[in-house]
Amino acid sequence: MGVLFRAACLAAFALFFAEPAFAKASDCLLEVDGQRYIDGPCQFVAHPRGSFELFTLRGAGVDTAAQVEHIEPGKAMGFWNARTGDARPLVPLGVLTSSAACWTNAHVRICAWKWGEPRTFAEAPPARIPQVPAEAQAAADPSQVPTRVGMCVDTAIAGLGSRLEGAPDSGSSVSYANNIYGVSYDIVAAIRNSRVGDPIKLCLVSLPEDCPKGDDRGKTYSAVNLRTGQGWALPDSEHMCGGA
Repeated sequence: MGVLFRAACLAAFALFFAEPAFAKASDCLLEVDGQRYIDGPCQFVAHPRGSFELFTLRGAGVDTAAQVEHIEPGKAMGFWNARTGDARPLVPLGVLTSSAACWTNAHVRICAWKWGEPRTFAEAPPARIPQVPAEAQAAADPSQVPTRVGMCVDTAIAGLGSRLEGAPDSGSSVSYANNIYGVSYDIVAAIRNSRVGDPIKLCLVSLPEDCPKGDDRGKTYSAVNLRTGQGWALPDSEHMCGGA
């Protein structure tokens, strides 16, 4: 899982910053934890080896975006932008398996059909949530920290809470065994579904720029909970470097 995830992340980053590809109108479905975020017209962009991305627009910008990055026959890694408005879908959705025109797991369904063709589904049992063997967990160093964009490490959840202590509606926070912290003003369902001790695949996805000396707040990390298969992407501070 570690090698495949790392390869998929690096390939996805290469696609995000590559020259724009040709987008065509398609009929799409993006469903995450039972909620449909795209259900109808979308823009579809095909990439080599069966990988693709799809997105919808709001005004001049991207509204919702998802990416399926092929890793081996019948398997892919899924990402989306969690409706942040960011054109880059960096929030992991876990390992997906192919099912007719769809890629699915226990929490996600990403489908694309040619515009005007009937929707068809090959319903299949939810994909098994990937588990980390006990020996692999023991061998991993949970204190390792990703130091460059695209680097991923194995760690675990050390603590769960809200953005403000004693205020459960103030947002979500998570701390990892390697002393990295993530925080959101929103309540993140995938974090609420997590438990202390859950194994995590943690990747550095962005670094702040033009920071004052000694202030490097604003790094963003994506995480996949290997017990639940759910993921999120959070900054390590409520404010970017140089902020209050």
